[in-house]
Amino acid sequence: MNDNNLIVLSIATDPDNSYVSEFVQTLVKLNYRYELLGQYKKWEGFTTKMKYFMQALKELPKNQLVIVCDSYDILFVQKPDYMIKQYK
Repeated sequence: MNDNNLIVLSIATDPDNSYVSEFVQTLVKLNYRYELLGQYKKWEGFTTKMKYFMQALKELPKNQLVIVCDSYDILFVQKPDYMIKQYK
């Protein structure tokens, strides 16, 4: 399993938010593959989050390692290879 087999999925209905910007900056700096789901879509509660996560997960390969997290209150501090090592 290599770094390309790891992707971060997160919901960001308001991607212009400063918290989301900082979240993305940490992902880019550490070379994570990531996808922000639900950008500029209406937030309709917890079901919104599950809808977008389930849709994205269905489109990924079966052996894909995925980190599902919030984008408004999390920052990454370790590189993908560290996360993969911890997973193994």
